Amino acid sequence: MYHSSNDRREITNSKFYDVIFQGVVEKINRPLNELERKKTITFINDMDPDLFKPKLKNKTVSIMVSTLSDEFIKYNCVKDVYDIQDELRQTIGTTGESGTSYSIYDDVNFGKPSQTSQSSQTIQPSQSQPSQSQTSQLSQSQSEPENRAANTFDSKTARLLNPGSFFRKNYIVLDSRYRMTDNAGQISSFKWVYNLGSQTAMPGSVSAIGNVREIVSMKVYPFRIPYVASADNKYSRVSVLLNNFSSQAFISNENRKFHFMLQSQIDSDFIDLSADNYNDIYHFENPVTTASIIEVSFGSPLLPILFDNDRDTCVIDYFSNAPMTKITTTSKHNLSNGDQVYFSNFNVGDVNAILSVQKSINDNIKNTINGANGFLITVLDDYSFSIDFDSSNIQNPVNSQFNVYYGSKRIFMPIEFTFIMPEK
Repeated sequence: MYHSSNDRREITNSKFYDVIFQGVVEKINRPLNELERKKTITFINDMDPDLFKPKLKNKTVSIMVSTLSDEFIKYNCVKDVYDIQDELRQTIGTTGESGTSYSIYDDVNFGKPSQTSQSSQTIQPSQSQPSQSQTSQLSQSQSEPENRAANTFDSKTARLLNPGSFFRKNYIVLDSRYRMTDNAGQISSFKWVYNLGSQTAMPGSVSAIGNVREIVSMKVYPFRIPYVASADNKYSRVSVLLNNFSSQAFISNENRKFHFMLQSQIDSDFIDLSADNYNDIYHFENPVTTASIIEVSFGSPLLPILFDNDRDTCVIDYFSNAPMTKITTTSKHNLSNGDQVYFSNFNVGDVNAILSVQKSINDNIKNTINGANGFLITVLDDYSFSIDFDSSNIQNPVNSQFNVYYGSKRIFMPIEFTFIMPEK
């Protein structure tokens, strides 16, 4: 867990600075000038504080001294090109989605002298000490504020040793009303196309602002799911898996993986899932590059949960139940009195524009039934329900099928992604 700032005061004080100063001075065999001392302090303050835990502190100090010494020695040389990022990657290690490489802290031989390191320390003092003219040239060049090596040292070293300072957050809402509808009948998982950088909501998709890549963690906020008997268990727990990220997840028995194990509480026709008291954040060992599809499945707490179908096609009966309007679905709707429904693609017959009153009546019926507010229903039987709207004055009715969505089956799942800000 990285922190955005160094909150360990025991390492951001003059006593600890002197320890690093002394180590670097002994390594390069000369005093530090003022600019080098400032760079050293900045370097310490930008370090990830978790690297100074008791079991890691000695190794961290050794790496810091070596990195600073190498930088200051190279800076004094005539060599212009120096990529400290490559050197730190070789020293500390990196991780990626495609596989795992290990850091210096996993190297059991770290700190043990090697033939190469022993031979490199046999340099005579006279060879390391700069002449008076060299010292003058060095001081003059170090006074330039836009020094290439210094800037490289600040930004690239910080990105590697304190990646938390480059973490950014982005947010999405997985709305099951706008999921991909490539499966019929009971629902085993919910899928969306992941539109990076798009602020336009489209059917079957979920959008995020900006270039969300190299995801290091995700957090789920409390949400609710429609009540299904299979999700109602004595453990009061429901697991959630983002299937596309399943290569990094909790591995449990019964052939089930999950990212979140949430507390469940029955609330009438819904089940509230509470995240904050349990594992509401999942940290990836290796950053996830991105995903083109986001798919979510649920377990009770491990057995797969199958949800009722949340939409269907239907036909309308304008007259038999007036002043109510009767709707008949193709399959059993599994709805209850007072449930919310939404319609789309409902249409009416054409009316000559000369008949302005009749045309206005038709347009009003069409726009109201397709309206964004939806309707509360009264159940008539397993396949039919009525809505509180009088459509009996329809002009030139048509009986073609249109779409109905069951709002009582709707899921809103908010997720927060933490990702590494791309390099410019």
